[in-house]
Amino acid sequence: MAITKYKVIKKNLEAVINYAMNGEKTENGILVSAINCLPKTAYSQMMLTKKATKERDIAKSRIKNYNRNEGKMELIKADIDEAIKVAKKYQEFVDILSYKGYYIKRSGNGMSISSPYYNRNIRLARVFGEDYTLDNIKSRIYRNGAYQMHETTKNEKIYKIRIYDGIKIDQEKLKTSSFYRLYVHYLYLLGKLPPKIHYEERTKEYYQELDKFHKTNDEIKMIASFDLHFIKDTQKLKTQFLEKVTPLRNEREKLWREFNKTTNENQKSIIKDKIATITDDINKINKEIQTCKRIINNSEKCEREDNLIKKRVKENQVKIMENTKAEKSRVR
Repeated sequence: MAITKYKVIKKNLEAVINYAMNGEKTENGILVSAINCLPKTAYSQMMLTKKATKERDIAKSRIKNYNRNEGKMELIKADIDEAIKVAKKYQEFVDILSYKGYYIKRSGNGMSISSPYYNRNIRLARVFGEDYTLDNIKSRIYRNGAYQMHETTKNEKIYKIRIYDGIKIDQEKLKTSSFYRLYVHYLYLLGKLPPKIHYEERTKEYYQELDKFHKTNDEIKMIASFDLHFIKDTQKLKTQFLEKVTPLRNEREKLWREFNKTTNENQKSIIKDKIATITDDINKINKEIQTCKRIINNSEKCEREDNLIKKRVKENQVKIMENTKAEKSRVR
């Protein structure tokens, strides 16, 4: 078609081609020609070319991402294998990876990891195979022979406390912040991590007293925070916590039923994460309930002892009076 002016057609490509091939303006198609396509199939050929180009671009992008991610995955796998080789026990394995900027999350026998190289969580067994389930990682740690149990008698137990000097890692930030994981990783590369660690033995009584101290501290904090003056105040607070935890338990039961019904692994993972979150909330409330129970029990115990002391004082006073009367009688 001879061009006499430019005209914008605000429609799709097919409408533009049909307009250009209008028989009235092209002498029934005599003036129509095409390059690298046929006039009658120009639109379908152009769309096929567009689709092929898009698919090729997507493929290139995937290959590029795969190569880049593959390199990151190899680094992650190497760090995990090194930690397994060096660690003497499972907690040490977790600590070694923490010092390199990793955060580990357990879910049953599965493990997922947040790394300084990758923004999203990685399920170890899915990416690296069955050797990287929780049980198999533990087996590899203890099987390598680096961990030796202390030889003790049947009734003897050795308690140790870990003491270290240096930079302390914020586990919550390590869990939630990819920037913080990268920061910790660079501290490791610069030799600032891991910190110097040594162990000191502690007695069983030490841990019992420490547990008692923490429980007493929780009780004092609760009494101050909720302004508790009487046993009935604590009983009322305990009831409030019970009312708060009941719907959470029901919701967790509902999620477990959904988990058992579904066959989709991704959906199962989502449900399990929700269950873990609700379980954490339930555990926090249960801890508060236990603190309430201790306060009530201790208050009732103090009240009984106070009543017993008053009773004994009264009994002693009666005895003193009786003895005094008896002495007076003998004097007469």
